[in-house]
Amino acid sequence: MSRRVAFLAAVVALATAGALPAATGEPLVGTWTVKTGGKGSVVIREASSAFTFVAGSKGLNLGCVMGAAGEGVGFAELPSHTKLPAGTYHGTFGFPGQGCSYDVRLVVKGNTMTGRVDYSENDNVGGPFTFTRVGGAPKATGRTYAWKVSTKGNGATLTGSGRVSADASGGVVGSQGSLSVAMGSSRWKLTVDPPGTLKVGANGTFTLTLSVEVTSGTCLDRAGTVVISKGHAKLSGICTSPPVSTAGTATLR
Repeated sequence: MSRRVAFLAAVVALATAGALPAATGEPLVGTWTVKTGGKGSVVIREASSAFTFVAGSKGLNLGCVMGAAGEGVGFAELPSHTKLPAGTYHGTFGFPGQGCSYDVRLVVKGNTMTGRVDYSENDNVGGPFTFTRVGGAPKATGRTYAWKVSTKGNGATLTGSGRVSADASGGVVGSQGSLSVAMGSSRWKLTVDPPGTLKVGANGTFTLTLSVEVTSGTCLDRAGTVVISKGHAKLSGICTSPPVSTAGTATLR
């Protein structure tokens, strides 16, 4: 199993825990530079089913865990799943079952995050880890938007809904939602998550770009992108299908 597939499988598995609210400035979210225990940086975002860990612009190296820039390097459970104290998270660096992973207890205090290794697969050496936040703590726009899609076109039907929060620059910091796709005889269900962007204009215009993952249905390329704007939705990159543009009801409130 490739590292990309392993990462997606781990995050998709957490999706069975149910729908969750969009982020409103969760302290774990952001970019963190490694200070002790490795080198590089990690970008942490909140998705429908988990926090996702992606290697930063210069990659990430934590013990036996190595990831190139933009590569998935782990995940953490959402607070509603763990009942841990505020600012404390159960995370995983690496890919369980692939010979290299660390179960870690992450604690965020201000702009510092520490990671205590509670379990190391194959007893690989690693940890403890210390990280420093790049920039300030995340701040949502103060408003969570609800989106809804019911569109058709070019042989495809898209239906779904969700919620999304963005920071002041339009970067999506939290997302919860799902999308159902019918294309010919194929049927897929997708989660709708960061990374993404949100631009809100005048007279109800908007452009919401989010990442999607296929969680149900036969498909090889399970990761793609959806772009939702007023009255339109475009789906790209999944299941070896060409980009498809649809029209109908697509709203943001």
